Amino acid sequence: MLGSAAFAELNNYQIPVLDDRFKQGELIVGLKLNGLKSATEMGQYSIDFFGDPSLTSAIRKNGVTRITQLFEDVPLDSLSVKHQLPGVFILKAGKNADLYTLKRQLEAHPLVGYVEYNYTVTITAPYTPNDPQLSKQWGLSNNKNRDINAPEAWGIERGKPHVLIAVVDTGVLYTHPDLQGSRMRTDIDKDFFNNDNDAIDDQGHGTHVAGIIAASGNNGLGITGVCMNCSILPIKVLGSDGSGSVDGVANGIIYAAKRGADVINLSLGMSHSCGCSKTLAKALNYAFERGSLIIAAAGNDYVSGLAYPASSSRVMAIGASNKNDKRANFSSYGPGLDILAPGQSILSTYKSNDYKLLDGTSMAAPHAAGVAGLILSKRPNLKNTQV
Repeated sequence: MLGSAAFAELNNYQIPVLDDRFKQGELIVGLKLNGLKSATEMGQYSIDFFGDPSLTSAIRKNGVTRITQLFEDVPLDSLSVKHQLPGVFILKAGKNADLYTLKRQLEAHPLVGYVEYNYTVTITAPYTPNDPQLSKQWGLSNNKNRDINAPEAWGIERGKPHVLIAVVDTGVLYTHPDLQGSRMRTDIDKDFFNNDNDAIDDQGHGTHVAGIIAASGNNGLGITGVCMNCSILPIKVLGSDGSGSVDGVANGIIYAAKRGADVINLSLGMSHSCGCSKTLAKALNYAFERGSLIIAAAGNDYVSGLAYPASSSRVMAIGASNKNDKRANFSSYGPGLDILAPGQSILSTYKSNDYKLLDGTSMAAPHAAGVAGLILSKRPNLKNTQV
């Protein structure tokens, strides 16, 4: 029986398994495709794990009650097989299961490529400013040129609806007066947190992000998004408390890529101390190689170490700048940080059809995503790496 003194190795040091950085009672297992007869055999087994007696024994002995293929909707093609997506499974066990022992046993098996805990993923928590009279949307334009020069860009391009920007977050309040309309792709939105097809926002964070990217412009109402005519694909992977887990985020990224998202905005991340999730890395690699530009918040820990997935080489890592054109005092930094963008005292759409000022690298990332949307609107043939 797993007690509070049980520990798991992570990044060469030990942390408690009973930790809020992990979804309790779950392991993610990545199998080696070359250990099976064919990739089409994936998903045809349940507790009798791929017919291997030693795996089945270890799983039964350690309390696993359910095995589910993680990326069950991914087509079985050369790209998904290349990244071994059909071989990723979630193992769910009872509350008394010894996941630590099971993890070590599975890691030693020749069919198993990796085993990891289902890491907790959260929004890069916003900071609410003290002064409500701060200049509105200073990051787009201000008289000290500490902005992204949005009006100058709009003189060239204001965005095209065919450019699709996925907001993988807490969902989007697509009924907000400054977000509603055909550019909000509610025909293909997806909720991986509640497992339905309605990615409505019940937290506010994703709505704030979406407004920064693409709130309606020139409508005499509220604010203007950076790419005011681009389309938004709402994908909900985080709940009302702003947290979710790797399985949902990974599925959200792959869904966005499959739906043709030109840009995927990830204003979320794992603690930098957790390192890399191999499961999430598979999803990032898949989306990147399908052509999506992936943009992620660097983190709000003010440390020399980026949150994951911002630290991935397949991702643009965005830190936050302030009104003095300096790095905001909460923004993480260090190797792998690509650029800074406005992220302090940022006004955008919010829940209850409202507007709110928030701080965070979560607000910086969508500034970059909006700029990417403008670039792709003007130069639609550019590759993600060129953008």
